[in-house]
Amino acid sequence: MDSEFIYSLVLHITAVVAMLNYFNLKNDYYRNFSIYLLIILLLDRYIRYFYRLLTDDQQIMGVYSSYYYNYLVIPFEFLFISWLFFKKLDRFKNLIQVGTFIYLIIWLIEIYNRFGTGHIYFFTYSYQIGSLWMLIIALTYFIDIMQSNRIIDFHKERFFYVSLGIIIFYVFTLPIHVFMEVLKKSEDDLVRNLPNILSFPLNSIMYSLFAASFIWGKRN
Repeated sequence: MDSEFIYSLVLHITAVVAMLNYFNLKNDYYRNFSIYLLIILLLDRYIRYFYRLLTDDQQIMGVYSSYYYNYLVIPFEFLFISWLFFKKLDRFKNLIQVGTFIYLIIWLIEIYNRFGTGHIYFFTYSYQIGSLWMLIIALTYFIDIMQSNRIIDFHKERFFYVSLGIIIFYVFTLPIHVFMEVLKKSEDDLVRNLPNILSFPLNSIMYSLFAASFIWGKRN
């Protein structure tokens, strides 16, 4: 089995686990996380395949895919995760509001400067800023739990698994995205293809931990 198939399988399992636990969740915001995972499955694995009906031209397909992810899927992910942590971390609501606002402004500026120019590629500056923001927001959760008595049984926290998944994914992918242009120029095939090689396995780990939050996490 290739890594993309495994990722697709993990994404399906995660969405199923999330929806099966939907009515057992006490907090409305974590119920919304279940719906979010289902939407991500539809966006990432199904709706994007409709692009193939538009054209067989791989170059045009690349443009469609970049617009689709840069202007819909990725912002949706970053903004929802920000909202989810905003609902959880009462002590850091102001920080989360400011961080989300900064990302949103950078994203809108990027749209203004690039939309319709043809200069669209997948790993944009807003994506890098958003990735850094995801790391900060996940680390904020760990700061919050370490300063409370919840640290004693942290493994019961649903947000522990969510935050761990986010950190693992973005700690490894953010440096790769920052140095993407350098990697592309490498004469070593392994280095040049590193983003593609790591993308699906790291996504699989992150979504597996999201699924674990419903199975092992007992406390919102």
